[in-house]
Amino acid sequence: MSRSSARVLAAAVVAVLRYDRFDEVIEVCNQSRFGLQAGLFTQNLARVFQAWRQLEANYERVLAEPENLPARGAMLLGAHEAGMAIEQSMLGATHACANPLTARHRTPHGVAIAVMLPHVVRWNAETVGQRYADLLRITTQSAGLARSSSAEAAGDQLAARLDELAGTGEEAVASAHPFREPRVLSSLRAGWVTGRQTVLDDLERIIGGSGGAPHDRLRLPPDADTAAVTSAATTALAGWQQRAESPMTGHELAVAARIAVRSCEGILAELAHQRDGSRPAGNLEQASQP
Repeated sequence: MSRSSARVLAAAVVAVLRYDRFDEVIEVCNQSRFGLQAGLFTQNLARVFQAWRQLEANYERVLAEPENLPARGAMLLGAHEAGMAIEQSMLGATHACANPLTARHRTPHGVAIAVMLPHVVRWNAETVGQRYADLLRITTQSAGLARSSSAEAAGDQLAARLDELAGTGEEAVASAHPFREPRVLSSLRAGWVTGRQTVLDDLERIIGGSGGAPHDRLRLPPDADTAAVTSAATTALAGWQQRAESPMTGHELAVAARIAVRSCEGILAELAHQRDGSRPAGNLEQASQP
């Protein structure tokens, strides 16, 4: 390895090293004490396709089979290669659109990215539709759709697959939540989560420690109407999001606060289902009970 790649040089000096193998450049970057100042530049689209193949083919598999180590390894490698692509391209349209959602509405950044990415893909299709078609050819669930002749259709098909993957992830998170609430409740009662007592009391209540019904979780009377429940749940959601993201919140409390966020989101989701008629009235009580 060149000594210049591992030393601080004058501000105007940049070390540029050629490489023949991808593992060689990774080794050089990892040996540098200043890895965050390093960058990889390549026009090899096969690297992009490799990252997509690893991520798209294994994301649902990891969710369905959490103990599948080869699938998890492929996800790690794909995420690494995708991260290098982001470092090279810098801020793109998806992140630029997602950042305000996180800043203004406290939408978790990963969720905001998942929401915006399909829209950006459709918007970019006119320019890079052929590359989208190339990605579709190695997409496990959409190979039959990859022969589309139009760039717009390729963008629509790829965006649909991204929507499908995002939905699968959301379902996995939602289905795991009822099992997380009792674990947090046990940690609270064992004294493993620390903080102001009033905060801990509110946390215990919102995750179902005093009952699973929305009025129990939100300190409302049993006959509270939908508007009152919606208002209280929205306020609680904002408060727990702020606490979860605050750098002043301890690690254990921040983890528990994220569970509280999901509890609030669950209440609001059930209210929405009631409004659109997809769930019967009175089905708000959560499955998880202490």
